[in-house]
Amino acid sequence: MPNHEVVKQSCREGDHFLIDRGPDLFTPHYLLCSREIKCQAEVHRVSLRLRWQEGIKGSGKEALIIRESLDLSSPELAPLASGKRFPPCNLWRSVSLAHNDGAPAEPCKNDARMTIEAAFRPGIITVDAYTKDWVDIPGYQFLLTQAITADLKSPYPQDSGRMQIKAVHDGRDIFFLVEVPGDYVYEDGQSMGCPSVALMFGIGDDATYHNMGGCQEKSDTCSSSTCAGHEVDIMQFTIGTAIPGRLYGANLLDNLNGTGQDSVGHLDDTYAWNPHCRHVDGLGPNDVKEGVGAQNDWRGAWTHTSVTNEYGMVQGDSPYGKTGTKGFYIFEFARPLRTGDRYQQDVQFTIGDTHRMAAALWYPVGNVQWSPHEHYSANCDWIPLKILSAAGPVSHTLNKVVDTLSILAVVLAFAALGTTFAVGWWLKTNPHATFTSINPL
Repeated sequence: MPNHEVVKQSCREGDHFLIDRGPDLFTPHYLLCSREIKCQAEVHRVSLRLRWQEGIKGSGKEALIIRESLDLSSPELAPLASGKRFPPCNLWRSVSLAHNDGAPAEPCKNDARMTIEAAFRPGIITVDAYTKDWVDIPGYQFLLTQAITADLKSPYPQDSGRMQIKAVHDGRDIFFLVEVPGDYVYEDGQSMGCPSVALMFGIGDDATYHNMGGCQEKSDTCSSSTCAGHEVDIMQFTIGTAIPGRLYGANLLDNLNGTGQDSVGHLDDTYAWNPHCRHVDGLGPNDVKEGVGAQNDWRGAWTHTSVTNEYGMVQGDSPYGKTGTKGFYIFEFARPLRTGDRYQQDVQFTIGDTHRMAAALWYPVGNVQWSPHEHYSANCDWIPLKILSAAGPVSHTLNKVVDTLSILAVVLAFAALGTTFAVGWWLKTNPHATFTSINPL
C-alpha cells in the first residue's frame, strides 16, 4: 500500500478490536481500532485501516493507522490531522449491529412470484461469462439494497440498481448467470477495489438468511456442534486476480490440500454459521483442518460488457477495459448438484425440490474499496430456487415434440401393416397372377 501516511495511535485497555479480512477475505489482514471517527460508519467511509500488528491484544500497544488520500480539511477529519485522540466507542458492537447480531429480523415483504426456476436444459451452457447461450432462459430481477439497512429508497446506485439471476441444470450440474449493472472498475491484485459477488444457500434446517445462518454463538465458541443446524453454503468470487473469460474455482492444487479455497482466482467455496464464524470448506474454527476430502466444487468466470475478449486475454492485458465505461458485469457459475461433502458444508441440490438461496454484490462505490460488511443484497430473505425435472413446465415443448413423433411412428407402422395385408389379399384373390422364375446363371 504505497503513498500512505502512517501515524501512531495508542490503544488503551478496554478498547474493542475487529479483525477485518484481507484480500482473500479469509486471512486476518487488518485491525480496526474502536476509537475512530463516529465509530464504524465513518471509519469505512474514509477507508481508514489499521495494519495488523502481531501481539496487539489489549492495553499499552500501538497500532499504525493507514490514511488513504484523505481530505484533512473536512470538519470530520480535522481532528485527525491535528493528532487528536478520539473517545472510545464500541466498534465491535457497531459491526455486530451491521450484521444484525442479536437483533430480530426486520419485516420482509416478498413478491409471491419471486422464484428462480432451474430448468432441465442439457448441453447448452458453456461457463465462459457470455450470455448468448442464456438468451432463451427466463430470469428474475432483484432490486439490490444495502444489506445493513435494506432501504428501498437507497438501492445500489448504478443504472437500474437491479441484479438479474438465471439458473438451469443438465441433470448433473447446476448453472447460474448473474448480471449486474456497473461502470467498469478493476484494480489488479486489489480484490476490494473490484466488484465481487456471492451466492448463499441454506444447508441446516435452522439456517436463516438473517445473520448468515443465525447461530447465536460468538466467534470463539461457534463450532459444528454448538451451531449444528445453522449451516449455510457460500460461494464468493472476488475478481481482483481473475482474468475475464477464464475459468476459476476448483483446481487440483487447492483440492489436493483439502480445502475450498481458490488461491489463484479467489472463487472460494465456504460455509458459515453467522457473519463472525465463516470458513473455507475443510477448515474449522482457528483454521483447523477438519479432516480429509473437502474441496472446492464451484467453477466460474466473469467479464464486463465493455470488455473485448474475442480471442482471449492474459494477465498482461490488465486492466482489460476502460475505467468508467458503462455496462454490465456478468458472472457465470457451475457446480455439481450433489457433492462428496461429509461435514455439512455444501448444500445438496435435488431435482424436483425447492432450495433456499440468496445473492449479494460488493462494489467499490465512488472508487472507494469496500469492506466485507458493505454489500448489497438481492432480497431481504431467502429466495426460492426450484430445480425442475425434465417433466417440468418448461419441458412441455420438448414433450410435445416427442409425443408427436411417437404418434407419427405408430401411424406409419399401421400403414405399413395395412399395405402388407392388401398386397397379400390381392395376390390370393387374383387367379391371373403369373409367376416368373429366374433362370439359373
